[in-house]
Amino acid sequence: MHKMPRIWLHYAQLLASSRRVTRARRVCDRALMSLPATQHERVWEVYIRFVGQKHVPTDTALRVWRRYVRFDPAAAEDFVELLERRGRPGEAAAQLARCLDTDKFMSVRNRSRHEMWGQLTDLITAHPAEAKEAGLKVDAILRSGIATHGDKGGAGRLWAGLADYYIRSAAFDRARDVFEEALAGVRTVADFSLVFDAYAQFEESMITALLEAQGEDGAAAGANGGGGVGEGEWRLENYGPELDLDLHMARLESLMDRRPELLSDVRLRQNPNNVHEWRKRVKLFEGDGARQVRTYTQAVKTVEPAKAVGQLGALWAEFAKFYEAHGDATNARVVLKKATQVKYRTVDGLAT
Repeated sequence: MHKMPRIWLHYAQLLASSRRVTRARRVCDRALMSLPATQHERVWEVYIRFVGQKHVPTDTALRVWRRYVRFDPAAAEDFVELLERRGRPGEAAAQLARCLDTDKFMSVRNRSRHEMWGQLTDLITAHPAEAKEAGLKVDAILRSGIATHGDKGGAGRLWAGLADYYIRSAAFDRARDVFEEALAGVRTVADFSLVFDAYAQFEESMITALLEAQGEDGAAAGANGGGGVGEGEWRLENYGPELDLDLHMARLESLMDRRPELLSDVRLRQNPNNVHEWRKRVKLFEGDGARQVRTYTQAVKTVEPAKAVGQLGALWAEFAKFYEAHGDATNARVVLKKATQVKYRTVDGLAT
């Protein structure tokens, strides 16, 4: 009898329908031990349906599912969904991270790895404490995801998620460092916009919090008759430079001022041979002759004539005219001489 799967399955289904959780679980376990491996799929079908019932305790259901995922790794996404439903976001994130760490893992729901990375980011940022309790090395995990995106785009969401993780963990300086690193590393305009907007929103929220805190502090001082605050009460000066309103406003203003230059960086990372973008970049620094010279110099050193997009000759000519306009004929001639030595793709480049 113990080798007859139909009897085991009927018995387990009977106990499950009777809500006899412990006995049904034990029968399913005995069936798995007694029947050959070729019959286990049939047992697991009944077992998983049984533990999915609402009256089955969460801990019991999750113990069974952990075993089932070892039997059928393709069920990992269903397990992640169950973990989220049962209020275990930390373990859900850990399970999803294991899937993404497996190169051969294929989604049975036809989801791309990009979509799965997005889900993992959302889980971690929404539940940072639970992710940490689950033993996830959040920084390393999200950075590995960022590395997999390469030049394809989509890394912006992960960068913003990593910064958000640190914000929710009250590690504001780390969050700011992540934002700066992201702006210096993203390679698409879409990713840049996502990260920049998140960064600006973060700085704005810090300013708002400081203004509200100052208002509360002033109200408390007024309620005390102007005689200061009581022991243990909130005082702005107790929180050091992190609560320096002027510093945060200056940071936000600086960020906004840097936006055109940062965006130019992104476009040049996409294609450093884009002559048009280099010429636009020079105009960003009008009024700062030293920056313009450095930009022209960097441009002519970076652009490969054979790969140039746009009129490279025009860039050299503008560089020479810049010196001429500033009364430096010597350097203007040096630039023109070097321009004639460049191996342009066409004669038109030299003619310019």
